[in-house]
Amino acid sequence: MPDRQRFDKPPFALKGLVLNVNHPDALVAGFGITRGITTEIGGFSLYAGTLTNCVVFNNGNAYYAGGVLYNGTITHCAFTRNKTADGGHGGGGRGGLLMINGTLQHSWITNNTDVTCVGGLEARGGSVRDCLIANNIQTRNGNNYGGGLYLIRTNPCA
Repeated sequence: MPDRQRFDKPPFALKGLVLNVNHPDALVAGFGITRGITTEIGGFSLYAGTLTNCVVFNNGNAYYAGGVLYNGTITHCAFTRNKTADGGHGGGGRGGLLMINGTLQHSWITNNTDVTCVGGLEARGGSVRDCLIANNIQTRNGNNYGGGLYLIRTNPCA
């Protein structure tokens, strides 16, 4: 990735979450977030602050491969090639991004995979605007969520 720094778990590192952000003034800009592998969140969790101009790729786990947005803002980011495995707990996962609240804007969510729930974006609140969500897949139709997008209490046109 030219002109970018990477938050990266080296192959010999303990498996875990790559990045956890929880301050309203925090700014994470211009990074690659990759190779996070856990049983819950692979790439990042954003409780407050801003994630901008980042690429979240090649993360994997049982539930939320790319990351989880609890609050805060994600803008001008790409989520790609994140993949969940079957967690075996009946809850399923989200390949690209699980959004509980906050704002997602001007971002791409593409080519992510989930076994049982949502391949791309599951948004359970907040707002989504000017985003591309494409080529995400769910490999097993068990929970009737879908491959690309699942919205609950979310404003997709804010």
